Amino acid sequence: MATRIAIVLMVSSYANVWTILGILYSLPVPLNPLVFFLSAVFIVGRGNQVNPLAKYLILTWLCFGVFEALGFLNIGNVPTYTLVQHGVKLWIPMIGFPWLMGPVLQERHRTQIETGILWLAVAGGLVCGLEFFSEEARTYFFDRDLYVGRAAGFWINANNASAMLVAGLALNLPRILDGRMIHLVAGLVVAGGALLTFSRTGAAVLLATNLVYAFTSRTRRSFIWAGAFIAASVWITISTYDTMDSASQERVDSVVGMAGGEDVENNRTEVWEIAWDLIQQSPWVGYGNGGADEIIPITDEGIGPHNTFLYAALNSGLFGFCAFSAWLIALVVLGFQPARLIDRGITLALTLVWVAFSITSHDIFRNQSVAPILVLFLLRARNDSPNEAVA
Repeated sequence: MATRIAIVLMVSSYANVWTILGILYSLPVPLNPLVFFLSAVFIVGRGNQVNPLAKYLILTWLCFGVFEALGFLNIGNVPTYTLVQHGVKLWIPMIGFPWLMGPVLQERHRTQIETGILWLAVAGGLVCGLEFFSEEARTYFFDRDLYVGRAAGFWINANNASAMLVAGLALNLPRILDGRMIHLVAGLVVAGGALLTFSRTGAAVLLATNLVYAFTSRTRRSFIWAGAFIAASVWITISTYDTMDSASQERVDSVVGMAGGEDVENNRTEVWEIAWDLIQQSPWVGYGNGGADEIIPITDEGIGPHNTFLYAALNSGLFGFCAFSAWLIALVVLGFQPARLIDRGITLALTLVWVAFSITSHDIFRNQSVAPILVLFLLRARNDSPNEAVA
């Protein structure tokens, strides 16, 4: 029972619960890492099993170590509290959760956690709906001064919200399609919330993950769901278009234009061009740990490169880029490994999430919310027995 409570506390980071509490009550302590480490210490103290993800952890430690070490080669970049936090943000989802949860998660635990993530994603989708349709709700949830008509749920940032909702949906596709109406409705709520973030990457990956799962699992329900999802997406977009602000309408128009083959201006390509110019100025050592967070001089404070590969190169130079790329390639290879078609459908759908959001965001693996889903992806990827019961 105590272990289960500790796991629940750790998995609650998917919904950013502890960060939200810290913001609401202006607490000086970063609650998400604090809750994670206290739970982790307890689990390590109780566990004596061999970690089934040992090979993944060895590779990840190597890649993470190279990335962080090279980030300190930049002249004047010395360890500080901020830079330690920079490392912790990556360490927790990439290494911390797999190391601590791998040995203690039995099959029944995984099933419970996946179900919990589904309902947390439903709650996040509902919050996205409230934010989009209610100005009072937007004020209540964090009072965002920079709100631009895009819902962000529990995750503060709209792109992160889209990634987490899409990943939560992909992880639970077998559950959503198990024939129970409540699970089907839950899936539609999560998909609707993801669409209301107006993330173009999120919308594309939503469609792609459903189609990948349908063609991989080869079940009739998955094809019906994919068709229903496309119809629902079109309906949601059309029915909410008039209530969108101009920025959100431009996003929808750009997606329609790209689908029609038009040459649509994309702000990300401008950001990537600037990032590439900066990389050429310091290709070997980059700009040091944390140096890429606000390096693009488009706003007064600057922004990141909106691409994890460019972020790795800006942070740690060429070899840091190679280290991150090797780690991501290992995830992609793992996605193809499960023998069971349902498991493979889930892992390939999540592989699309990892790759797509790595191309259009630099936050996907620095976000603690991704950690529980990454662990479940890894454990699914290791399920090479075609006779094992569906999780």
